[in-house]
Amino acid sequence: MGARDPTADYALGPEGLLELRLPWGMLLVTDPSRPTAWYAPEPLPIEGIGLLLEGGKPLRFAWTPWEAPAFSLRLKPLYYRLKDLWRGP
Repeated sequence: MGARDPTADYALGPEGLLELRLPWGMLLVTDPSRPTAWYAPEPLPIEGIGLLLEGGKPLRFAWTPWEAPAFSLRLKPLYYRLKDLWRGP
């Protein structure tokens, strides 16, 4: 598992760096394109997400709003395996 595995929830990087993949909903972020979090009874604008780890300094993650997410098309590894399987020996 690693950062390039789309099914991984975490990855250990160089020098012990831990990368976590958390769903926006778990963080109560209702609309990541416009930093908005759910705070009953309605969503509120936020300036970012704070993270506090035991023994560490508080971290803040902020991002700029966007209209359309950046993406790139790619073929997943299964495509190549199926292509070879269906091509036959």
